Amino acid sequence: MHLKIYLYVIQYLIFCNQYEFITGKAMMGQNIKHAAPGEFTYIVSFMKINERKPNTENDYLCTGTLVSRKDILTVAHCFKFCTIEFSEAIVGSVDLRSGTKFYPKKLITHFIWSTYKKLRSLNMHDIAIAKLDNPVPDEIQIAPLSKLTNIHSKKLNVVVAGWGEQNNGKISMIMETANLETIPNAQCVQKLKKLNVNINGLDTKHICAIGNPPVIMCRGNSGSPLLYENTLIAIHEGICPHEENSNHIEKINMNLSIDYYRNFI
Repeated sequence: MHLKIYLYVIQYLIFCNQYEFITGKAMMGQNIKHAAPGEFTYIVSFMKINERKPNTENDYLCTGTLVSRKDILTVAHCFKFCTIEFSEAIVGSVDLRSGTKFYPKKLITHFIWSTYKKLRSLNMHDIAIAKLDNPVPDEIQIAPLSKLTNIHSKKLNVVVAGWGEQNNGKISMIMETANLETIPNAQCVQKLKKLNVNINGLDTKHICAIGNPPVIMCRGNSGSPLLYENTLIAIHEGICPHEENSNHIEKINMNLSIDYYRNFI
């Protein structure tokens, strides 16, 4: 068991070296607007619990999506520096400063789930589900899951939404949205190779998305939903390549496919 955990940690560190998903920043680009009040009620923000000196900008962690009354789909690395017990989920508002607080009681990572199910996997999986202590009210919409398959091979016009740093360097207190296009994994690999990323292929769990004009989802948008025709097809994981000196506008938004993780969800 200890060996399995060590191998998982090593895989996680290798993966971190390829993708940038440190919490802090979010969408940057031209094709970005604020979400309207009451829009995307199934999208929630995770905040650190800070009773001594609450600060919205500093306490914000990342984004999640309600897939049931008590389950929030997100990415595991959101809680790398803040455990789930010391976080709160803000539900029912596009404004980080308002909404109803709910408290996650545990985080189910893919590693925990696959270990419980006795499933062997040598791949690193960043997806996770935060379990709330109480259900959200009926007026809060639950994100419908897309029934599309083989999303990694399709070109789709999609919408992404979440919170984080704007072009001016300030944290947006209001949820931001942007239009993106998914590109087939084969095309994505070719783009990444041109950016000097050492890659032979992409697993079908990944969905690549780009904007026209470019939209880069940096760091703080981790866990943000990727929506196709108002259904959830993926959640945002990070950008590639992560090097600061690489061409900013050519970076690829990397997302985790709902179709791939359907059994986990």
